[in-house]
Amino acid sequence: MIVLKMRLLFIIIFIFDEQIYAQSIGFIKGVDISILYQVEQNGGVFYENGIEKDPIEIFKDHGVNAVRLKLWHTPILDYNGLPRVLQMAQRIDTLGLDLMLDIHYSDTWADPGNQTKPSAWEALDFETLSDSVFHYTKNVVTKFKAQGTLPKFIQIGNETDCGFLWPDGYVCDESNTDTQWQNLGILFNHAISGIQ
Repeated sequence: MIVLKMRLLFIIIFIFDEQIYAQSIGFIKGVDISILYQVEQNGGVFYENGIEKDPIEIFKDHGVNAVRLKLWHTPILDYNGLPRVLQMAQRIDTLGLDLMLDIHYSDTWADPGNQTKPSAWEALDFETLSDSVFHYTKNVVTKFKAQGTLPKFIQIGNETDCGFLWPDGYVCDESNTDTQWQNLGILFNHAISGIQ
């Protein structure tokens, strides 16, 4: 009976705590503006009611409270590389919006059909790849922290339905094996450790 009461008390506390947490963060209304810098560099200008205005400010004025940016390891163009993403993070922070950083762990788009490792990591053995994930992630987070724009949310990988950092972290089709799932877990855990 005591065990049952303790379990019930735990469940009540857990539910109460979750409700307080949900109320404290409120509803997240976000937008992904990863392409914004590229649009602006190509002459894109934004208006509200005929007046030129910062598009991030327009989003904020219409209820957006969180902004998502994607980060590519070594992109061909600098649009989604670390220096540019850090610059965009400062604009977001200046307006008091929360930042969600999506680390793709690729030099280009990562999605359910493409999770190509960064070219710098292509020939690495699994242990070195895992260490690289940790050190890269830690370096990224350290740079955001140093400039005072630490993301509120960090997404490890993008659309990782079948894993990421293929083929090492691929878990679909013939690679749906215990070993591959363990490898994927190791890669995710190294990324998480780099964030902490």
